[in-house]
Amino acid sequence: MAWQDEPIIILRDIVGDDGTTYTDAKLRRLLAVSMFRVRAEISLDHTYDVVLTALAEDVDPDPSTRNPKDYDAINLMALKASITLLSAELKVAAGQAFTIKDGPSTISTSDKVKYLNTRLQWAQDEYNDYVKNYLAGSSKYGGAVSTPFTRYGSSGSSGLTDRAGE
Repeated sequence: MAWQDEPIIILRDIVGDDGTTYTDAKLRRLLAVSMFRVRAEISLDHTYDVVLTALAEDVDPDPSTRNPKDYDAINLMALKASITLLSAELKVAAGQAFTIKDGPSTISTSDKVKYLNTRLQWAQDEYNDYVKNYLAGSSKYGGAVSTPFTRYGSSGSSGLTDRAGE
């Protein structure tokens, strides 16, 4: 299933996994659950059925083989999965964090907690911004409204004046 390929690569990149920490099977399951959660949170432009069973998971139709490819669904699924994964990693790391002081020497594992917290905050911000832009209709890369007029404040009755070409 191709829907698993791109999101797994994106997810591994976001969480900093080189392929040795999580199996593809675990990430596929997490991605399918994440797509299920994304669908519950927002109304996507396309309808996706998510199948979750004890033996398999599937997202149908495949967002990576649509014409055109549904980058929004792929990115939202991967970002949502990264939030879940980083939250779990942070919880484990925080439970294992310790600091030992012996005279002038200090050993601390809290740097990993700080790193994971920073990554988690970034993923949450990215997801929230993506959802906000998606719902506003501007999730397409580089999309903008263009006009030859710029609005400037003035002392006129409306407070605004048009100036072309600036």
